[in-house]
Amino acid sequence: MAATVASKQAKARAELIVEGVKKDLQTKYPGYTVKTRCRYDPDGQHLSFTVEMAIVAADGVAHSKEYDDLQEVASMYGWKPEDITKTVTLPGHGKCKLVGYNGRAPRRPWHIQTEKGKTLVGENLHIIMYWKLQIPEWAMA
Repeated sequence: MAATVASKQAKARAELIVEGVKKDLQTKYPGYTVKTRCRYDPDGQHLSFTVEMAIVAADGVAHSKEYDDLQEVASMYGWKPEDITKTVTLPGHGKCKLVGYNGRAPRRPWHIQTEKGKTLVGENLHIIMYWKLQIPEWAMA
């Protein structure tokens, strides 16, 4: 019982430390968005956290490189902006949307996010079948 209380107190202190780091980074770098994820081992001995920072774009939203690449590929393929923002239902995953493109991954370049927040990678076939978008032949090679 005492170990559980001590563990909960240690976890609360760890979360305060991570929030403090996040606030410090937000004040030091106002043009960026800061996301933190905290992982605390149940044994009470280890804390790990990750910090993600993204530059806020002119539209007031922070975009990842993959999202910017998605927009670039969409314009290169001749897709409309509403084509990449539409939500579709994938079997076994529910409602999903396109969130990025990784040109260095030729087999599965598409980043797809589920409604639960999980990120999947998809093939060109997924884009053709579910988003009903055309990919030029020159891009399929």
